[in-house]
Amino acid sequence: MRFALLYVGAMHRVLARSRSDAKALEAMLSRFFRGWGTEVCSLGGVSGEEAFAKAVEEHINSEAYNIVFLGRVEAELVHLDADFPENVVFFVVDKARVRNARLEELAECFERARALLRNRVWWVGDAYSLSKTSDEPMIGDVCRDPAADLFIGLSGFVEVASEVLGKLGENPLVVRLYGGKHLIFCGPKLTAELHIPEEGEELGGRVVSEERVDVSLESLVERNRRVMEVHEKIALSFLKRFADRGEVVVPWSGGKDSTCALLLAKKAFGDVTAVYVDTGYEFPQTKRYIEEVSKKLGVRVEVAYAKVDEELPKREPPTLQNRWCAWMKINALNQKMLELADKPLSVVGDRDAESRMRSERPPAREYMGVFQLAPIKQWSTMMAQLYLLANGVPLNPLYEMGFYRIGCTICPALRSWEKRVIERFGLSTQAG
Repeated sequence: MRFALLYVGAMHRVLARSRSDAKALEAMLSRFFRGWGTEVCSLGGVSGEEAFAKAVEEHINSEAYNIVFLGRVEAELVHLDADFPENVVFFVVDKARVRNARLEELAECFERARALLRNRVWWVGDAYSLSKTSDEPMIGDVCRDPAADLFIGLSGFVEVASEVLGKLGENPLVVRLYGGKHLIFCGPKLTAELHIPEEGEELGGRVVSEERVDVSLESLVERNRRVMEVHEKIALSFLKRFADRGEVVVPWSGGKDSTCALLLAKKAFGDVTAVYVDTGYEFPQTKRYIEEVSKKLGVRVEVAYAKVDEELPKREPPTLQNRWCAWMKINALNQKMLELADKPLSVVGDRDAESRMRSERPPAREYMGVFQLAPIKQWSTMMAQLYLLANGVPLNPLYEMGFYRIGCTICPALRSWEKRVIERFGLSTQAG
């Protein structure tokens, strides 16, 4: 997919001690992240811990994500990270100085630093916390993995996973990695590993610890309310920079990410229109969710019909290698948005953790004649789940049953996991 780049203001800012280090970062961003508009700041070569901390404090942007790059000779300063808010992360490059790293290495460090911003998680008291703490060690060792995503395993997930792993605690923390590997925490320690193959294989896993702690959703929301406010501030500031770009339209699948995008767009712009794409193979739970939540939020919903149900009898079913249905949905969506507005401004629920392709997209871009903004690009699934609950917006009931992502009933991305959920809860997979 080719995107025309559209940029006003920055979602990310990177900081380095010296001008030479800053120039190396500028070169990396220009080569690998062109069009992101990421700001680069030099701290003027300051030396000494106190002067360095003061310089960082003066240069960070409270309405952006800030990454402070250090070389090995400055690595002792990484402990200062705990003194700064959740939108700041200190990251050590494995070279004496930042400028000694190759541009490819710096690009990987930028990816890993962004992953660390969204994946840091602690066990605090009786719940998992995304807010920084220096009193407890971080959970797990995969926080810097760009492939990792955090989510809370809701009741249906626990039911199905318990069939493979034995009884689990309520609302465990799950770390999803590429390749179908999932790390499950029922408390501060790793409880089990669950393997969910992308296609064709049975579920598998192993138990690591017998510790089982129940966690309430209420305690999770309260524990993370402050960090959600930090991320919301960045998202709303980002959106508001584009207030004069056109009429706001939100593609809304009924999934957690597009629902977060819809909620943020409404807060930022007030009057927005949602577009729901109907393939003819939608889960009835999603259709009801769209209807109920749109009334709750006071949002007008336009339906775009993708006619997948009319096309399927003429073709082979879609596969992961040939997702022709996705292009029908994209075309129907874009046609509807261009019908609604001459210059639609589309607020989308893209997140870095969803795929490599999405992590490489700029936060703001133009695609097929539509301006796209991705305000939750830096969020984890856990953040999206808790943000909706904190705002009194229910999650799609399919998540309660154990789905990780929401699609239609013939989606080729449905894995053995979702098929087991469909069977367990007797979900309809008929067109309609």
